[in-house]
Amino acid sequence: MAQPTDTFDAYDAGNTNREDLADIIYNIAPTDTPALNMMRRGSASNKKHEWLTDDLEQAESNYQVEGDDYQGEERTKAFRLHTYTQISAKSLTVSGTQEVIDKAGRKSEIAYLLSLQAKELKRDIERHIVGFATTADATALGADVDDGSSFPNSIGTSGGGVAARTTANLGTWINSNVDINGSVPPTLNAEGQPNDGDSRTPGTPRAMLESQVKSVIRQAWNAGGDPGYILVDPFNKQVFSSFTGGTTRFDKSEDKTLTTSVDIYISDFGTHRVVPDRFLIQPIPAEGVATYILDMMYWSVDYLRPFQQTPLSKTGDNERRLLLAEWCLTAHNQAASGAIYDLTRT
Repeated sequence: MAQPTDTFDAYDAGNTNREDLADIIYNIAPTDTPALNMMRRGSASNKKHEWLTDDLEQAESNYQVEGDDYQGEERTKAFRLHTYTQISAKSLTVSGTQEVIDKAGRKSEIAYLLSLQAKELKRDIERHIVGFATTADATALGADVDDGSSFPNSIGTSGGGVAARTTANLGTWINSNVDINGSVPPTLNAEGQPNDGDSRTPGTPRAMLESQVKSVIRQAWNAGGDPGYILVDPFNKQVFSSFTGGTTRFDKSEDKTLTTSVDIYISDFGTHRVVPDRFLIQPIPAEGVATYILDMMYWSVDYLRPFQQTPLSKTGDNERRLLLAEWCLTAHNQAASGAIYDLTRT
């Protein structure tokens, strides 16, 4: 069939027809932040955040003579540790026209952008807690990066009038219960405090093995921890799911389901939830990645200033907003947790 002569169709109408624009904005960027969500939330009262840790004396043979006299025993003082609050922020400027114009997918441009930036800010915090700083990050912090490689772990720095304060991340803190392959841990003083500006240097990446996981869990348990979470990058989550754990996998033929994932791992020392984290990724494969085995009782994200939105002064025909959080990662006692460092991620 042919179109009748002189038919006025949609092609003739051109841009005089309304566009077919769905009134929804689709965004698949991941917004889950497992470490930030699982850690306790606390508060800080100064930019240098401090806390105390203590320990029990080693268990020993203890038998006494009846009627004996006793004197006070020497005790060691509690250790005083610290980190610094880090300011993480996003800002936006929207013209007066754009705010009132009829828009697709959102009513208010300011509200829409703030909702995006709130998610982005949480992702930034997650990346710092579990991830690795880039060469640019290291240079900005004044680190000596002369080989063009990435900086292994985000360090704690006190900052100043020019340099920003930073809070130390998991890889800078976890030092006691580890499985490594040539990497050099941060230097800790006698009280367990990482030296300001120190960090872990990378070793040679190798495959993650179940024996490594068992070893670190045992070390943390022997130290007094009860690590209930195993935080892994996406690649090593699949490696973890290949562990047999002394069991045989079954497929449910009746509903055509094959289970190949391990989300709960039961060791000799308890039950551990295996959680993948998209932001636990080393940008340079040659430097490896870490798996963290965590007792969340001893980790918190403490806020000097919680998430807040502030209108900024007008500079013209526009609206300006600042979204900000000032926070720090607090390692109440890193010896309750552990890590496997120097793992391949591909």
